[in-house]
Amino acid sequence: MSKLITNEDGNTLINRLNALIEKYNSKITLHIISGFFNAKAFEALALSQDKLNSVKMILGKSEQAISKDDIAFYLDENELDIFDEQLDDIKATKIAHNFIKNHQVTIHTLKNNTQLIHSKMYFLYDENNANIEQNAIIGSSNFTASGLGLTGGGGSNPNKELNLLCDSKETTKDCKEYFDKLLSQCKDSTSELLNLLQTSYFYHSPK
Repeated sequence: MSKLITNEDGNTLINRLNALIEKYNSKITLHIISGFFNAKAFEALALSQDKLNSVKMILGKSEQAISKDDIAFYLDENELDIFDEQLDDIKATKIAHNFIKNHQVTIHTLKNNTQLIHSKMYFLYDENNANIEQNAIIGSSNFTASGLGLTGGGGSNPNKELNLLCDSKETTKDCKEYFDKLLSQCKDSTSELLNLLQTSYFYHSPK
């Protein structure tokens, strides 16, 4: 199987993540770096919650944010201006809220809010067994419905993406070190995100 993930012909990021998660015999830890994310992506990930020990996510700050909030959360990627038109996403929003609140999911943002994060990485490993193979996916996909290769949401198509699966010890070690270094520059913003979800206060993301 190719290590390139393009979101074409079933070769989607969400399918590859699910396959990797299922491959582990025990619960795994998932680290994600993404500039944008939305509720539908969390809804898709929540289907694997029984196989996840914990999830840590580092988010970038949106260039288009019009609020003083550090988090730029996007309910829907479509160009919708009326909240009533986002009814299909309200269910996903509730699932996202419950998943974050009731599982070991933490959201982090940079302490220096003048910087933007453009990195995208998905890192999977068993933190209780260092001998188990680690996997990292690096590329263009944000943690959004389109970035993961999901369809729906008004008939939108998944983005054209290019991601690379890395499983060598040297590369995955570098990925873990990169995540840890970036995390040390962040603050915990989980409560802020939960508040945004609960009050349904959202922005729109770019495709």
